[in-house]
Amino acid sequence: LEMYLLLSLIVLFGPLTAAIICLDTESGSCCGDLCYTELDSYNGKLEVVKEGCLRGKIFTPHFWNDNSNAYNICGGSDYCNLMPWSAFGDLGKGQGTLTCAGTIKGCFACERKNFNVGEVDSVSGCRSYKSMSIDIVMLPDSCVRFQNSKTEDYVQCVCDSGNNCDKKLMKKQQLQSDAVTCYMGTNGTDTCKGAHCYIHKRNHAIEHRGCITNNEQLLPRLYRSTYFTFEDSEYVVC
Repeated sequence: LEMYLLLSLIVLFGPLTAAIICLDTESGSCCGDLCYTELDSYNGKLEVVKEGCLRGKIFTPHFWNDNSNAYNICGGSDYCNLMPWSAFGDLGKGQGTLTCAGTIKGCFACERKNFNVGEVDSVSGCRSYKSMSIDIVMLPDSCVRFQNSKTEDYVQCVCDSGNNCDKKLMKKQQLQSDAVTCYMGTNGTDTCKGAHCYIHKRNHAIEHRGCITNNEQLLPRLYRSTYFTFEDSEYVVC
């Protein structure tokens, strides 16, 4: 039933429109809507970690660094992810100029999560994309409420507008929506309410499912009904 639902959503949202050919680390080349490259910054030099294709229209071409790895998403021509990374200059040198969470320096962007349940109130620091969860879509400045289980209900903000912008931005968030009721958890035995539902699969197994409520005043249509991929993960938002 899960696979049938996922395939039905893929057909409905039409993600498999292979538009360009990309360099792929594992197979040599692949077809997708956009190309990506993940890079590691070592001694001020960018070194390729992984290359491949993205499917879906939720991403736009851009380059960013999250203090762990640098990423480039490109489109418009075949093999656009085969290019000299020196063209990105200081963006690839592994250190930004922002201070986040009060004392953490050298960030490219700040990230904060405020939890609605559990013993931990909040976590904050430099923005990191390594989890490859549904928040991979978030860009500065945006805030989203995610709920994927009874113990995972939190508001997350990403910003680059100034030092400690994460704390200032989070204070303004009151994110609540009853637009849809969604299943949550890997087994889908519980439900939540939000603006959108989502499923995240990694290596064909469900990692998370739950609810999304975006602050539409900050970054409109950050999440919308679609199917997309990033590295070894698949996502459906509906």
